[in-house]
Amino acid sequence: MSRGFTLIELIIAIILLCTILTGSWFAALMLGQKMGSDADETQLRMELSNAMSDVRLHCVSAAQVAPASLFPPGVDSSKSSFQFFGEKDPYTVTPSILTDDTWYAYMKDPSGNVILRELTAFGFPLGDHILIESKFAPDITFTYQNGFEPNFLEVTLSGSVKKPGGTERFYQKLGTRFWFVAVLST
Repeated sequence: MSRGFTLIELIIAIILLCTILTGSWFAALMLGQKMGSDADETQLRMELSNAMSDVRLHCVSAAQVAPASLFPPGVDSSKSSFQFFGEKDPYTVTPSILTDDTWYAYMKDPSGNVILRELTAFGFPLGDHILIESKFAPDITFTYQNGFEPNFLEVTLSGSVKKPGGTERFYQKLGTRFWFVAVLST
């Protein structure tokens, strides 16, 4: 005589199966969130690094700094944008030829992206290059500290990534020297 499953055994089996399936679904969901935040972190770190390389490349050959971007001498101060006149092709530095230069501004656009904006001689935008996307809530800061050389600034870039446990902020700092111009007002 074969014995079948009782109703209680079937109910227990269904409950165990549901528990296992729910646990598996939850683990897959958490793994997906972790992988997504890891991908965002990798993208942010890459954008921070590329933006720093861009700042270093363009600022080093600046021929002139816009009056509003100059820092007062002897005073620690910071700015969230920086405008300068520099090489259109930063790989070909020609300090005695200004006809191949253009105006640039590092800043945040209205959408919240950190950008390098190319400007006309009259200050009108020619084009924007997004350096760090707004989804990372980025910031850019140019800092002059008393005691720095007159042609030296510290640049800080930052951005945030949402993780399962909360939001994490990442920073990169760079000291950059301007070869042909001081960043202090006279």
